Amino acid sequence: TLDSHQKYHIAHPLFWVNEQKVHPTPFTTVTKKDVENGKWKPTRAEHRIWGLHYVSELERKGNFALTIWPEHCLIGTPGHCVRGVIQEALQAWEDAKEKAVSYIVKGNNSKTEHYSAIKAEVIVPGEEDLTDLNRTLLDELSRHDKVLICGQASSHCVNFTVRDIADNWTDSSLKKLYVLRDAMSPVPGFEEAETQFLKDMG
Repeated sequence: TLDSHQKYHIAHPLFWVNEQKVHPTPFTTVTKKDVENGKWKPTRAEHRIWGLHYVSELERKGNFALTIWPEHCLIGTPGHCVRGVIQEALQAWEDAKEKAVSYIVKGNNSKTEHYSAIKAEVIVPGEEDLTDLNRTLLDELSRHDKVLICGQASSHCVNFTVRDIADNWTDSSLKKLYVLRDAMSPVPGFEEAETQFLKDMG
């Protein structure tokens, strides 16, 4: 999967501003109460209703509160690319198999986080093609005898991807899933989320 973000994204500083017109610093938490009280509001007026709806939905669903991340995986920058050693291995696989690697793009809708490769944290009305359940990917994965999962981060993207697969597969199909624990790590400060994920998934 390829996280593919814009600079203006709901989980980046540029999307939010306080009364002094100052953007939040990375790792700031934005809660429903913060938005209702005006501590933080979307920079663009047309996104203010959505901003409140978004943090309200996160709270209702019991997901992570909105964390403002450092700008990362910006489309067109080096941070958006696959790391060199992994890219070399993927290209070697393409040479050997005479097939194309399937890259799954996620996170390119600026109105929602998209930790899971299967669906966004909050589905954006009218933009379901980018944010709703990716049944095509689920069906493709289900056709394989083994599905190996690794990557960054075990507290967030890997965590929610595996949970969404588990929610949409039968119990017998879950035996196909293998999580490579030595090929991932949690976001610092979110180690408990990784621990709970691994415990829940057995």
